Formats: sequence, structure tokens, C-alpha cells
Amino acid sequence: MLFDRGRLPVDHFDLASLVDSVEDQLTRRSGPSMTICSVNLDHLYRYRDASLPGYSNRGSGKWLYVADGWPVARRAGKVSGLAWPRLTGADLLPQILAMVDDRKGSVALLGGTDEMHRSFHAALSTTFPNIELAGAWAPDKHELVAAGGHSDIDQQLHQLDPDVVVVALPKPFSERWIASHADDSSGRLYLPFGAAADFMSGQVRRAPAFMQKHGMEWLYRLCLEPRRLARRYLVEAPKTASMLNDFEVGVMPDELKVGGSARDNARPHGADHVGSAHARRGDPASVNIEGSVVIPAYNEAGVIDRCLEALACPELHVVVAANGCQDDTAARARAHGVDVVEVSEASKTAALNAGDHAAGDLLPRIYLDADVVLSADDALRLVRRLKSSPEPTVAAPRAFYNSARSSRLVKQFYDVYTSLPYVLNGMTGSGCYAVNAPARRRWADFPAVVADDLFVQGLFDDEERFIDDSGVFEITPPRTLRSLLRVRTRSYIGRTEVAVKGVAGSTGGGRGGSLRALGDLVRGRPSRIGAAIFYLGLNTIAALRARRRGLNGVWLTDESSRMPGRAS
Repeated sequence: MLFDRGRLPVDHFDLASLVDSVEDQLTRRSGPSMTICSVNLDHLYRYRDASLPGYSNRGSGKWLYVADGWPVARRAGKVSGLAWPRLTGADLLPQILAMVDDRKGSVALLGGTDEMHRSFHAALSTTFPNIELAGAWAPDKHELVAAGGHSDIDQQLHQLDPDVVVVALPKPFSERWIASHADDSSGRLYLPFGAAADFMSGQVRRAPAFMQKHGMEWLYRLCLEPRRLARRYLVEAPKTASMLNDFEVGVMPDELKVGGSARDNARPHGADHVGSAHARRGDPASVNIEGSVVIPAYNEAGVIDRCLEALACPELHVVVAANGCQDDTAARARAHGVDVVEVSEASKTAALNAGDHAAGDLLPRIYLDADVVLSADDALRLVRRLKSSPEPTVAAPRAFYNSARSSRLVKQFYDVYTSLPYVLNGMTGSGCYAVNAPARRRWADFPAVVADDLFVQGLFDDEERFIDDSGVFEITPPRTLRSLLRVRTRSYIGRTEVAVKGVAGSTGGGRGGSLRALGDLVRGRPSRIGAAIFYLGLNTIAALRARRRGLNGVWLTDESSRMPGRAS
């Protein structure tokens, strides 16, 4: 029984060790299958009165249980005294598919709808072009788990022999089918990741990174699908959460050490994974570096920690280029274990070029401002997608403007700004963009311009640029109207400088296009006419200030978004 003797079957894996286990499984051509089960409150609720597959049914291969939900991960960490990472199916699926793509392997999809299958196939073709979708089936879930139900699917899976079978049935049908059929087919790895398949196919949009980080993903999903998820999150989840305090963290009952401590017992089920949670740490030679990140930083002590904490990932080579800093930006960055180069000149251009030199040939490369936040998962996903493209490609995740601490007028400005087509559909100069190796060959050193992102954007045609909707990065807008005016003035200086120096082509979003977009916005929502007039007026003042200031290279930093407290 799942809750028998207060045992919560959750394996102690970090991302690196779990990836190692999956890689071993995909490499092995014989032996038992492996199933990765993501444990969250809904999982526990579904199995509160039933035997958990992998406990009672040993004939269905090896089962690994990872903490998907924040309440489960926190409880596991509290009881064991260990750092217990949250590993979601949505984060794991792209990682696993990238490994299959490297092997030119195959994937089968069971469950979902025909429409979802088409979208999933399209996503595979775009992001993982070397993967073959061996088959996709959408049978009735009750018939599928019935004894002998849909034996034709078993036969086809046996013939197709896919590397991975993604099972997108509702809980607990996914786990029940795998427990009954895994040995009857030839799939090496079974993933009951229904929600992850929906995210990847675009059928359901995943919560922004900041909501994932703070355990609020359930709220985002509830707002999207209130009728389907209200009972799960508002009735079932609280009941299950209240029972977590009675749980202990351990291994399978017949593997428990007599008299062992919680720390001793908090290990993966299989003896071959004992201690694997930390096996990769401190061993750079064993990590596959997939790309690099260059972060220019000028007096960014107030924000560099949050930037690097979110970006922590052994698969990314991160370089912080501290230029002309008079604070402890460089020391703070070194504390995170990243490479730091120091440039005496207070110049973003010099910092970018120094960072490029330090990063060497590690491409794709992300250029990231120190005051924005990009999660490691979204960065890796972006790098892998760029790596899969043989053509010159520049990309950026979707920007999320977190204006919670901004004044009312600043919020009003960004409400209009983020509704404009250029911001929604074009890669804007927001402090985060990435290029693959063919794209990086478009230019040598960065020229001496303020708006490096506009310079890079102008080097590429529309079909060579895209926004990666599977990821987001967080921007903290100015808090005060004065700071907003400084930021917009800086933006106009940057645009003018790029145009006057002739270092790039058109970047779109000109004044004529903006006026037309504002007109369309007001026609669609007349209540926004006041906000649109304010938006236009502030930009006009900023443009005039930029013209008076000229191209003097002064970097007008927004200090308000780097300080604690709320704007008045």
C-alpha cells in the first residue's frame, strides 16, 4: 500500500544523476524496462487506496519515483535532511528526448487525442529532428487497462521497438497500463508524463518560470482549466497535503536497513544507484557542456545573485564579464562558481567581447543582462533547440514583465507595451537573446553601440529569428516614472546609434508601425485609449531627451528595479 507504515516512495535523485540513469537505460539493449514516475499530491491521492506499481508488481521492470510536487520535495528534504530537488515530467521530457535525438532513436505515444498527436509530432520534428515517432495511439483508457485490452497495441509496440514510450493517460491509468504491459512490449523507457506531452505539443501552456520556482504552477493551471482542475487542487490536494506530515522517506520495504537513519535510507531503490545523487558534483570532466552564457555586468551587486541562482546548471558554461565595477559584483559572481573576467573600462561592448573570448567556441551562446532572470531549464531548452538547427538562427524566450513592485503609471505603460504586436511576435531588445554557431559567424567583435541586442537582431531576416514559447525570462521593469523615462531614453539612444552607425539592418517596430499598432489596440479595446495616450506621450518625451543627449555613450541604468521596497 502506498501509505503503508508511513512510507513515501520517492527516490533521491538530482537532475544529473537521473539523466545518467536514463542514459544507461537507453544504452542497454537488454534487461528490464524502466519507468520514471513523477510523484505529486495528485499522484498520492490517486493511489491512497491502491497498491503502487513497482511495489507490489515487480514483474514490470524498474520503477523510479521522483519528487514532482513542491510539497512532496519539501517533505522529503525535511525528513531526510538532504537537498531534495523537484524534478517535473515537463522538465525531464525534453532532456530525455534530447538524448534520444542524439542516438537517432524512436518514440511512441500512447494516450491523448489525434489533435494532440499531430501537434506532438510537429514539435518533435522541429525541436528533435532526428527522432522518429514510431507510433501514436489514442484508445479508450478503460478498455486499454482491461485484461487483454488492445493487445494489438502491444504487438505493434513489440514490432516497432521504440526507445521511449510516452504514456499520456490520466492517473492512475498510465501507471496501471505500464505495470501490466511493460514486459509485453519492447520499450526501454516508459514515461507516464501526460501533462508534459500536453506542454510540449502546445495543447496546454505551462506556467511562467517564476510561478514554477515559487510553487504556484497549480494556481496557473487552475486558472486555465477551472472546471477540470478545481476539485483536484481545492479539495483533493489539501486533503493529501495534510497527510504528508505522517510520512517518512525511505526505500522499498525489503531494502530497508535495520536501525538505519533517515539519511541512510534516503537513496534510490536500485542498489546500482546508491549514492548517485551526488556522483557528478565536482567532476567537470564528466559533464557534457552544451552551450555558454555571457553576462555583462556593471555594478550589478544588487541583482547578480538572483540571476546566477536561477541559471545554475553544470551543462552551461557561464561567464560574467564585470566591466568598470565599483562594487562587489565580481566577488559575488565568483561565489557561484562561474567564470569571471574583469574589464577595467565601464563598457558593455568591451564586456561582451571579453565574455565572448572567455567562452571560446562553446556554442550556442546566450547573451543575458544581469538584471533579468532566466531559469537553467529554459536556458538549456533554448540551447538545445538552437543546436538542432543547421541554419543561422537567433532566438529569445518569451519575456515576462514582473511589474508587481512598479507604480501604477509604470504598470499602465507596460500593459500597453506588452500588447503591441512587435513585442508579442518579434524578438525585442529586452536583455536576453541566443545564437547558434552559424549565426555567431555573422559578426566578429561587437561594435561600440549601446543596443547590442538590436544590432544582433538587425543582422538576421525574420525567418532566421524566433521566440521560444516553451521558455520565459523575467524582466523587472522600473518602479518609478522617472526611472521609466531613463530606460526609454536609453532605448531611443540605442536605436538611433545603431541606425546612424549603420552597423545592422532594419529591426522593425518603427514609429509608423507603433502608431498603427496603438490605433489597432484602441479600436479593439476603447477603454485603453487613456493608457495608449500616456504610452505615446512618454515615448515622445524620451525620444526628445535622447535627441538632446546625443550619442555620448552614457548608460542610463535603472536603479529603481535593483532596490528593495515598493514604489509609491
